Amino acid sequence: MGKSIITGIDIGHDGVKAVTVKPIDDHFMLMDYQELPIKTGIFSDNHKTNYQEIVKKLKELRKSLPFLQRRVALAIPDNSVISKVLQLDSQPSDPDIEFIIAQAFCAQIALNMDDIQLDFVPLHHVAHSHSLVDYQVYATKKEVIENHCHPLQAAKLSPVFITIHAHTLLQLWHVKVQRTHSRQWLLVNVDADGVQMVIDFLEVDPFTRSMPLPHNGRSSPEVIQIMEETARNENESLRFVIGELQRCRQQLLALHGCHIEGIWLCGRGASPFSAEQIEHHLGITCELFDPFDLLVTKSSQGDPVAHSSYAIATGLAMRALCWQGQSHVA
Repeated sequence: MGKSIITGIDIGHDGVKAVTVKPIDDHFMLMDYQELPIKTGIFSDNHKTNYQEIVKKLKELRKSLPFLQRRVALAIPDNSVISKVLQLDSQPSDPDIEFIIAQAFCAQIALNMDDIQLDFVPLHHVAHSHSLVDYQVYATKKEVIENHCHPLQAAKLSPVFITIHAHTLLQLWHVKVQRTHSRQWLLVNVDADGVQMVIDFLEVDPFTRSMPLPHNGRSSPEVIQIMEETARNENESLRFVIGELQRCRQQLLALHGCHIEGIWLCGRGASPFSAEQIEHHLGITCELFDPFDLLVTKSSQGDPVAHSSYAIATGLAMRALCWQGQSHVA
């Protein structure tokens, strides 16, 4: 169906979520979304997967995608990526710029150039002398990339874009703010691995924060199940999220003078009950975030509450399309 269609794939402890999107004018169109549940135990809490089981599920997914669609985007854990700003006297047009950046980067860390995969972007807004350029560099071990790509490739899918969860959420935040002009709202994703918070600013780097949920001996799916239990007032995981949100608000106020006016809540741990409790304890508006509201849809797409768990998959597809230059949406 061409290179203008991407499927974002979010592999979690409870299933595989996939959202297929294509660009249309300056917008994105939702073509398909689906979830394939996976049996408990496919993931262990140290993030190792049952390889054959996940390949089997991905093959099922491939067969159900729009005709001939194989191009996918995925995310790797934020903590598997090292980020640094390098100041070099080499210009982006230099034919050896990638080697120069890799060499300078590896000189600062205990990794060999052959062991890492990196990406970079020149920071044009930083003013130096004419001969100096600042580069934002992101790197991870090739082993991390290979471990995430191999199951997809075994299922005859083609990974074309890889990013981290924080950048995926920032993509959603930017498009939502473009629609609502609510720049002082925080986007919060809660899943079995933890809670991620993002907000961006006009003149300084984005604020991103990620922390694991307290498991206390429970499996990751059990933690999310407790988050969803509306009858339980004493909810340890939810109390943890509320506490972290309060600390985040204080930190944003102290560092950036930013008064958080509201929270968009998404992810597998998002529910009307958790949004209600956050709103009650923090005294600010908390809304369930429906990523499909950012897309052009052919008809009503069902339950907006359930849609919040597709945020990562949706953001992956949108960010991948922006990356390949098919859309100008921020």
